Amino acid sequence: MALLPNASQIPAQRVSMNETPSAPVYAAREWYRFFDTLHTYMPAPAAFTPALTAITNVTALTAGACFYNQMGTVVALTGTFTLDPTAAGNTVFRMTPPVLDGLTLSTAAGTFVTTASGASDIGSVAAVSGTLEFRLNAVNTAAAVYAFNVNYQIA
Repeated sequence: MALLPNASQIPAQRVSMNETPSAPVYAAREWYRFFDTLHTYMPAPAAFTPALTAITNVTALTAGACFYNQMGTVVALTGTFTLDPTAAGNTVFRMTPPVLDGLTLSTAAGTFVTTASGASDIGSVAAVSGTLEFRLNAVNTAAAVYAFNVNYQIA
């Protein structure tokens, strides 16, 4: 894949904006640089340590490495946690999301899955009372590491 030029590598000049035979309309290369910079903006992920609260059927719960990206009003989270359920069955806990900036969590969707060999625990994530609620039907009481991916919108 060829690398595209950086906006600072494009020389300042005027370029034609249309291909009609009439008098051409020109835009300054500085505007091209401005719009190119907007188009190629990629936010860098930031690490965070989530606050986790046990709700139902949780013996121990520990956060692992977690990261987030924000693009406008949408925040994407990814990370890991270790969950030790008290018994097999419905298991629920909540996470306080990062980057609310005084705004409220309006909608969220996500999933998480165990990384343990031979296990197939899969859970879902939804927005509940301004937090992210993780729900799982645990198949046994063994502690396991889970990886999650959640997107939510702030309003």
